[in-house]
Amino acid sequence: MAVSYPNGVAAPSPGDQIPSDGASAWQLVASTADAAVGTRASVADLDAIRPDLLTRGNLPSGSNLNDWYAGDMNGFWRASAANAATLTGLPTGTQNHPFNLLVLGSVTRVSTQIYFPYGFNSTTPMIRFVADISDNSWTPWAPLGGTPPTPDESDGTEGAWGAHEALVARFMAAMGGPIDTGGKAAVAIRFDHGLANFKSKILKRPGFRSESQQGESEHA
Repeated sequence: MAVSYPNGVAAPSPGDQIPSDGASAWQLVASTADAAVGTRASVADLDAIRPDLLTRGNLPSGSNLNDWYAGDMNGFWRASAANAATLTGLPTGTQNHPFNLLVLGSVTRVSTQIYFPYGFNSTTPMIRFVADISDNSWTPWAPLGGTPPTPDESDGTEGAWGAHEALVARFMAAMGGPIDTGGKAAVAIRFDHGLANFKSKILKRPGFRSESQQGESEHA
């Protein structure tokens, strides 16, 4: 009587009589092992299906993407305009727009979603993360890489780059435009702390002009 193992390989039982040459016992093991191996996918088979492992197909209608924080929904999804109209959890202003979605979830819900819009509607991918694994809440959707959002977004988000450009424009306006150094090297000093000493010792020095003082002189 042969003993069968979980993966399909058989071997003689401990009480079996083994022939002196052991040939039949080896043949039993070899034949069942070969059959078991033959049922497994080959490397070529795996290479053939690998491109489809990440691509999941169409997003199920009615899905709430706020619930997609676990690894079972991982992959690259797509949605048509009609399908997008049935979904929740999308970036503001993107309903009824076709898109692709990359879901990178995990069992601990340290998860990420990246939204890729159809180019006709926007060229700005959006990203968000699970902010708190205790309640599976998400960070707000934000432009991927800090790029500014498209003009048709209605949530008022201007993006990190847009905020930077606004601050630069405000400073330039306050200073009356670029400062001419007459060909000499320029030095910029930033004060993050000690603002009381800055106000009493630096701000009042002759020739020092702050943004607020510039505004006052312009309205004098």
